[in-house]
Amino acid sequence: MPIKPALLIFFLLWPLLSYSSKITFYTHSIEGKFYIDENEELRGIAHSGRRAFNIELIREMMDLVNHSPKIIHNTTFKRGFNAVANTNNIAFFNMARRPDREGKVQWVGPLQTDTIIAYQLSSSPQDITDLETAKKAPSICVLSSGSHEKFLKKNHFTNVISGTSYENCFRLLKLGHTRLAVVANTSLHETLTITQIAPDEVTSAFVLYASQGYLGLSNNIPQEIVMKWQQALDELKQNGRYQQIMTQFMEPDVATEAN
Repeated sequence: MPIKPALLIFFLLWPLLSYSSKITFYTHSIEGKFYIDENEELRGIAHSGRRAFNIELIREMMDLVNHSPKIIHNTTFKRGFNAVANTNNIAFFNMARRPDREGKVQWVGPLQTDTIIAYQLSSSPQDITDLETAKKAPSICVLSSGSHEKFLKKNHFTNVISGTSYENCFRLLKLGHTRLAVVANTSLHETLTITQIAPDEVTSAFVLYASQGYLGLSNNIPQEIVMKWQQALDELKQNGRYQQIMTQFMEPDVATEAN
């Protein structure tokens, strides 16, 4: 008996549909931006910024590609990047797409676009205005092994301090142990909230560069699967759901701030 066309299509697509659930997801730098729900799944806290937004965005994409269960593991950036670059069936987010990372992972995105800024205390002398003057500062703190650190070292900075998190850098800034702390503009509000630093206590010193964040997938993952994840992101951007998630997680809670 010949196989019906619909059944044939099912058998052809089944390996791709089942493959998505083989991928293990990791994220990083989410201190104070997540909670574990009743299903023991990692969730983003509303109005807590970019990291929470990324978590919920990826979860929405999981729905569209039938990835279940929606388990996301927390790790450091260094461990997460090493895993996705050297281990099969790994997904890691959020990470900047740079020339030196091309070929090491497959890319889905951009998840969001950021401006990377070096901040200083408002009470500090306002004499640091660009990369060259920043090289003369006692120190500048960045996330360990991240793109910001590599950017500064490529530009011959010798005063870089590696922080375990963005919050760690801003705590050092508050205590006077570093002159500058680097974070994306989209992460500043959440970082200040967690470190209990008032917004008027810090000010922008200078812009390093613009950056786009991506979901990285291991190179062994079939191109068809990578395309499905990209299509899921594109669909969320087109149908308005992307903006809804951004409003819920990226933007400050106006009601709370008014109290």
